[in-house]
Order: sequence, then structure tokens, then C-alpha cells
Amino acid sequence: MKQAFWGAAVLAAVLGAASPAAADVKTLAKAQSWEAFGGTTDTGRGVCGISASPGGRYFGLKFYAGNDRFTIQMGGPDWKELPLQL
Repeated sequence: MKQAFWGAAVLAAVLGAASPAAADVKTLAKAQSWEAFGGTTDTGRGVCGISASPGGRYFGLKFYAGNDRFTIQMGGPDWKELPLQL
């Protein structure tokens, strides 16, 4: 199951980076609380990644076409947005 999940994530990265503007992001594979996704954003930019939302908390690892780094997103019902400076 893990091989299929990671294979779908890699496929999403390839398709997300190479495809023209599409309507939305689609789930490509699921494994327990994790899912792999790929497609385009509302602005037509390719995106792919993996995410999980166990217990109302969210963790997402995303790759946007044209970037050379991944984006990590985390959140929960009790979390407040704070500025992050690296």
C-alpha cells in the first residue's frame, strides 16, 4: 500500500508540473488518513502533494509547479495564525 501511495504522489508531481490549467485538485490515492493529490490551483498553477487530517488537525506537504521547495501547512481547530519568519 505504501508503494502505491508514494507512486501516486510522484505521478502527481510529474503531472502537476507538466499539465496546462485544469479545473481543480483531485485525490489520486488514499492510505488510512493520508491522501495523495494533484491538479491545478484556481490560478492554473500545478500542485501535488500529500495530506492528512486526523482528529481535526491538518498536515499537508505540497509542491507547486515552478518552485524549488516544498510547502508545509499545518493547522487545527484551536490554532491561531501567527507570522512565521525563517
